[in-house]
Amino acid sequence: MERPSVIHKVAATQGQRPNWTAYEEERSRFSWAQARQALQGLPGGGLNMGFEAVDRHAAGVLRYHLALRFVSRHAPALELSYAELARQTNRFANVLQSLGVGKGDSLFLLAGRIPELYVALLGGLKNGSVVKVVWGVTHTAKPAFDMGVEKDLKEYFDRYQTMQLDNFKISDDEISDDGHGRVVVHQSNKG
Repeated sequence: MERPSVIHKVAATQGQRPNWTAYEEERSRFSWAQARQALQGLPGGGLNMGFEAVDRHAAGVLRYHLALRFVSRHAPALELSYAELARQTNRFANVLQSLGVGKGDSLFLLAGRIPELYVALLGGLKNGSVVKVVWGVTHTAKPAFDMGVEKDLKEYFDRYQTMQLDNFKISDDEISDDGHGRVVVHQSNKG
């Protein structure tokens, strides 16, 4: 399958005006107070990024509008409406809860850029988990953003020992520090 060409859009030909047309001008006008007003908030108070990104749209007129379009070189394009994305992310959040992963617990996602990564990310946020993506493309996490990621990963896998998602398995003996502050995930020899 050939990679799709880049889509170039011209604002004048679009049905809707883009949110940001002139970066510097928009940046100078930006305020956190205004941004907060654009968020719905959880019923009963509080904020949840998973809710704001998916559920508030799924509960309204955008329910059947396109929420996620995934285009891959190796598979047909996948399109999810807000309603379907809400269903899948709720399902993942429920799985986390059934495993005892609660609000504030770390959730590490090791995957390439596949639709399931985004479902897991949003489901983890809905669950109140602290979600950290360990990019599976290189199988090496570079935790410059969080020097505690190695300790967190080891604690996480000590707790859950072995996790299996379809044909992918990882266990605590497959993770190590490479001596340069990077966590390395080793190829599993297990069936």
